[in-house]
Order: sequence, then C-alpha cells, then structure tokens
Amino acid sequence: MSQAVSEVAAIEAIRATLAYNQIQDRISLTCALKNEDCVVLWLTARLATQLVPHLCQAVTPVPDTHPTNGDPAVTNNHAPSSAEAPDRDKTPVAGYADRAPDAPVVAGADSAAWVVTAIDLTNGPMLVQLGFRDDQGHAPVLLSLEHTQLAQWSEGLKHCYAQAGWSMDCWHMPASASPQSHATRRVALH
Repeated sequence: MSQAVSEVAAIEAIRATLAYNQIQDRISLTCALKNEDCVVLWLTARLATQLVPHLCQAVTPVPDTHPTNGDPAVTNNHAPSSAEAPDRDKTPVAGYADRAPDAPVVAGADSAAWVVTAIDLTNGPMLVQLGFRDDQGHAPVLLSLEHTQLAQWSEGLKHCYAQAGWSMDCWHMPASASPQSHATRRVALH
C-alpha cells in the first residue's frame, strides 16, 4: 500500500543554492541533504510570488545589499543544471560536508528533481522553516533558516526575480504591514 503525500517523512536540507534557469523560466533550489544526497526543487513564478510577501514579513530589516558576481548563494544558469558554469567546483556531492559553507551546492546527474507545488512556512522566534512539497509523493524537503540567514536567502531570491524579469510588485510590503511578532506562525501556500 502506498503512503499518502502527508504521511511521507520529511528530509532536512542542510545547505541550499538558489539559481534562476532561463530555459526553464524557474528558480532552482539545489539542496544538500543530511544523507549526503542532493535534490533540485523547481519554484515557479506563481508559487514564489505567493511566498515573497510572507518572507518580507518574516525578515527583519537589513541594509540594502546587492549580491556580487561571486555570491555563491545565487547563480544565473542559462542552461539546464547539468551544464554548470566552468568556474564551478565539481566536487562530488558525497564530499560536500568537507567543503566551505559558502560553496554552491551542485547536484549530480542522478539527483532527484521536482516542481514544488506547495510550501509550508513556519515562522518561529528562533528560525523560519520552509517545507517544500509536491503532489507526486516525494518526501517534503525542510529548509530551516535563522532570521539573519533568511534575510540573505530572501535577497538571493529577489536577485533571481530580477534576473528572470518577473514582476517585483510582490516584494513591496505596504508601510502598514509590520514584521511579525515572535510568536510562531504557520502558513501553507499552494
């Protein structure tokens, strides 16, 4: 008997790299998992646009920073993920634990890849947890970020939006919207 999607045990990502893929017109989130595997999660503009206002509310204000070309958290892939930029580190995934924490996560050819159809966001006092799910029965992938890491991750996502040419309207939080209190808050986006 197969398990329902909600019954599949979640797996935890310990590192992740955001990139915009022009051919797919999607944002890839390449995650290094605790079991030393990788998974590539594809975020569509529609779902990412639903996520952004919640991220804006969860992020504490940070100075306006612009990622540099050397920012390993955000890359611009104009080709499928198998055609990585020539300056990328090609270290096998099994060795990622020994790599620098700011090195990009690079998925292997045999890594799982799927389109995210739902995101569960839990905003707690110490960290924000993003749970990425699909409707095909893959194990949900959990990405936990401290609030300072979330600010950097959100900037990376914003940079991907700019590369994609997607509408930036969702990034403009109304002045009346204030950051959330320290109480835990859960939101499910579909």
